[in-house]
Amino acid sequence: MTKRDSGDGEIALYPKCPTAIRASPQGDDYATLKPAIAIHLLDFALFEDEDQGIWCFELRDREQHEVRLGQELQFNLIELPKADRLGAGGPALAAWVAFLKHWQEEQRMSEINYPPVKEAMDRIRDMSDDTLAWHEATRRMIAIMDEKQFRKEAIEEGLAEGRAEGRAEGRAEGRAEGRAAGLAEGQAEGLAQGTLAGQTRLLERLLTARFGPLDAATHARLQHASLSELEQWTDRLLDAPDLHSVLQG
Repeated sequence: MTKRDSGDGEIALYPKCPTAIRASPQGDDYATLKPAIAIHLLDFALFEDEDQGIWCFELRDREQHEVRLGQELQFNLIELPKADRLGAGGPALAAWVAFLKHWQEEQRMSEINYPPVKEAMDRIRDMSDDTLAWHEATRRMIAIMDEKQFRKEAIEEGLAEGRAEGRAEGRAEGRAEGRAAGLAEGQAEGLAQGTLAGQTRLLERLLTARFGPLDAATHARLQHASLSELEQWTDRLLDAPDLHSVLQG
């Protein structure tokens, strides 16, 4: 129980929110707390509403939606495709959304006059001119995407193996062996296809980031390439001066 105070919202949220706790120096009072605001950017549409691309979720009463428990805890979600199409959020946010969606399009970026976005574009150009910096950024991108892909595959494989073991325990030995063999074959084929598709998407993104939008012929070649070819091209990407040098041979 807490007594009436000017910082009622902060007092109620403080014990429940680790982010708010970390934001306040030890020994300070509730008035020094900073709001815990999260912003998530999605490169896809999460909700069906086509007329809204920016969402803000706060703590509100379930029955009386207009009653809000302060502004100390906030979760913002931006669906980039819809926000870009709608030009939502005011000039500054619209400029950042356009930057995130179209930073590789020189003509589109030349139309944006918002200084922070222009500065961000200058930093990208500087990094692109610095081969070492570009290599480091590329390696970081590959490492992050590889980690996500491997983690996803490990989770899917573990779930599949668990389901297979559970089914096998309740069936006769002959049926269990037949199902296990078929399931193992399906798992192997599905895992191989998933790995190939993931490597293809990764290489497409890296090539686009390095050399700009890919033509239809290049997309088709990537889609029909083997896993060993994709891995070989990914290795070449770090030092190749142009797209032809990556895909040669």
